[in-house]
Amino acid sequence: PEQAARAFLNTYGSLFGLSDPARELVVSRVQLADHGRTVVRFQQYCHDVPILGGEVVVQLDGQRNVISANGEVVPAPRLDVSASVSAEQARQTALEVIAQEYHVDADALLIDSPVLWIYSAGLLGTPGLPITTLVWRTEVRSEQGQPIRELVLVNAHLDAVTLHFDQIATARNRRIYDNQNDPGAGLPGRGPVRTEGQGATGL
Repeated sequence: PEQAARAFLNTYGSLFGLSDPARELVVSRVQLADHGRTVVRFQQYCHDVPILGGEVVVQLDGQRNVISANGEVVPAPRLDVSASVSAEQARQTALEVIAQEYHVDADALLIDSPVLWIYSAGLLGTPGLPITTLVWRTEVRSEQGQPIRELVLVNAHLDAVTLHFDQIATARNRRIYDNQNDPGAGLPGRGPVRTEGQGATGL
């Protein structure tokens, strides 16, 4: 299945934005499906660093014919993958930001060892400029008390949090901002003027 999927991508990879599928794609999973089908999932890499959200999935029938292929990649990524911020620096930054976000003591939080990834806001459709950056990826979570499970990306060159979001499916952490019709205020806006759990304001 992998050979058949790679043969297909070597021919049609440019349609996805791949310049060198053999070098950019690494198999992350091969899964058997019903009726003899096989699903081959590829992770995109740039200089041995994985790209967040950069994936291509190829589905084949029992005779190794391609049924479908889909996914998104960062076309021809050009990036310095040498981090100027250490993993320990990134760890401290992630802890401080999440502790401040949830108003808890950083010592009460657990954090995974940061790992280098490549992040593109344009690829994931997240807020920010559509540029590709090197980040330290980690997860910060609580052991007790308020449930916290945040995925955190720390810029590996600037030592600043590029993106973080809650991974608890049932969690609500809504925040309302108000620019008061001023387009120059920027995003996310002035405030927050209302946060999750806040009492009624009467507005």
